[in-house]
Amino acid sequence: GITSVTIPEGVTTIGEWAFLKCRSLSSITLPEGLKTIGYAAFEEGYALSTITIPSSVTTIGEDAFVVTGLESITFAEGSQLTTIADGAFSHSTLKSIDIPASVTEIGVGAFQACSALQSVTIAASVTTIGGYAFYNCSVLASVTFLGNACQNAIGENAFGLVGDPDPALLTLPDNWTGSKPDEDGN
Repeated sequence: GITSVTIPEGVTTIGEWAFLKCRSLSSITLPEGLKTIGYAAFEEGYALSTITIPSSVTTIGEDAFVVTGLESITFAEGSQLTTIADGAFSHSTLKSIDIPASVTEIGVGAFQACSALQSVTIAASVTTIGGYAFYNCSVLASVTFLGNACQNAIGENAFGLVGDPDPALLTLPDNWTGSKPDEDGN
């Protein structure tokens, strides 16, 4: 199977299912100028452990990296990413994620069941975290909200069944006005 791919300059969209079940793909180079990573583009990419998202990408589509071997993601400096869609990284093996400062929306189940995810930093720009976004991230031990992130827009069970069910794992800003999720992540 394919083990390495370099997407050429000038490509602005990686279409839906483009690399679906490319289970040997371990290296992908994405060009600056890319805007959208489509639905299930890398689904079941078990060998893909790291990726750099170019600063030009604005949308990571639904299920784009679902059930992958991703352990780390690097967002290029000056990221323009605004949307991490529903299920985008669910069931991957990410260890930590720092949401870029340009992101406004984290979709439903975006990081659900990431069994190795230990820490998350939510940028101040994030206004919405969808329901079940980090649900069942069984070893999640630290969630930090920066600035005024998500003051009143955290969906149902967004942090349900996390590794430490104590809501104290959530580091909220001093000026937080929303309600703090309860021990079930609601």
